[in-house]
Amino acid sequence: MLNIKKRRLNKIHIDISQALPKNFKLDAESTVKVKTPKNKEEKTLLILMETHIGIPNSDDINIILNVDFVFEFDEVPNDYDSIVKDEIVPLAQKDLFKTLDNILVEMGYKELGLAEEE
Repeated sequence: MLNIKKRRLNKIHIDISQALPKNFKLDAESTVKVKTPKNKEEKTLLILMETHIGIPNSDDINIILNVDFVFEFDEVPNDYDSIVKDEIVPLAQKDLFKTLDNILVEMGYKELGLAEEE
């Protein structure tokens, strides 16, 4: 079992044009740094993620999110690389996209719904 133990938003930058087209396609790109525990018995993992969201070749939407996640495992994983790629990054992105939707709603915008597209 894997769960998010802690999340910290370090940076939120949101620019949305008032002249936003009705139909558009969003691109989302994330860079991830993994900090494995120094203690081999430790059941947590630190993920540093920066995500850029926007419309290709346009400045109508420019969103940058920088977040740290601490994930907790029931057991110490044998292979961090595969679990990060296959489980942790998709889970972190989905959580981050849901958080972004909540922020956008508070700002008076509609949800982008990126968490449902994953």
